[in-house]
Amino acid sequence: MTNLTLDVFWLSVMPIYLHVILIQCMIHVALMLTYTLHYKYTTIVRMTEHRKVTRKKSFQSMTITVAGCAYFVGHSLRMLSITLTMPLVIQVTPLFIVVLSMVMQWFSPGSMNFALCVYLCHASFHSILLIFTTPSYR
Repeated sequence: MTNLTLDVFWLSVMPIYLHVILIQCMIHVALMLTYTLHYKYTTIVRMTEHRKVTRKKSFQSMTITVAGCAYFVGHSLRMLSITLTMPLVIQVTPLFIVVLSMVMQWFSPGSMNFALCVYLCHASFHSILLIFTTPSYR
């Protein structure tokens, strides 16, 4: 009964479309993080020669990472600007910081994987928090 009461309270406080957007944003952030860590893992394995990774596989990993991150950032921005009618500058700045931090880490593979995870999660959390706490200009 307590769970039902909390669910009813939560749904009455926050409209259902915001739940959908929040879940989609979290999925996008998780996929961006997965793509980045996959690229880092492939690069580290190739550098340490732990198992044989060809240049083709390494290039393919980087291409998937860049394309995936670009798609999910673009899709998140489009979805949020349509649904929440906010200025895109408010959304672009934190997401630009996330992508820039990933790009800077690509050139030093093998260093600070844990720090990268924490930084991306932290920046993504702030992005989502900023998006949901900014009033709409409708």
